Amino acid sequence: LLLIFVLVYACFGSIRDSLAVLTAIPVAIIGGTVLLLILGLPISVPAIIGYIANFGTEVQNGTIMVSSINRWRRAGYSAAESAAFGATERLRPEILSALIGVLALIPFLLTSGIGATVERPLAAVVIGGIAFSRPLMWFLLPTLYVWFDRTGRTPTDRPPRELDPRDLRVVHPEPEP
Repeated sequence: LLLIFVLVYACFGSIRDSLAVLTAIPVAIIGGTVLLLILGLPISVPAIIGYIANFGTEVQNGTIMVSSINRWRRAGYSAAESAAFGATERLRPEILSALIGVLALIPFLLTSGIGATVERPLAAVVIGGIAFSRPLMWFLLPTLYVWFDRTGRTPTDRPPRELDPRDLRVVHPEPEP
């Protein structure tokens, strides 16, 4: 976890952003463990590999969302507005990647043939981690970002801009004529 923190800190240069991204790891662990317990599967080496895979995907999604929020902050918006815009901007890609991850691993979870003892725990951990952490982190990460923001000012020390509905075209672009 320390190595992950150092790498995320190197990406953002901010302890606040790094801690916000790292909150996805315990949430993914809880989701994977709960599904293992529900299915009665043991924690084994393949399950631990599934946890490592979850760490990578959840940290990646958190990093992308925080980068999106920071982009809105640099545009002059407050932390709350930036978090709302960034989360809205990342909603569709996160839903699609979660669905692809879960649907791709369902056959491995349902298998009962040769190798099922290896495939089932790994698939259960990854499916549980994705299914539990993605929806929760979509709300939790922007909330933590706003909560960690102590100053309430924009990073450029300009007063926060008023919300303009035309700015949402970045999130929902209008069709070209």
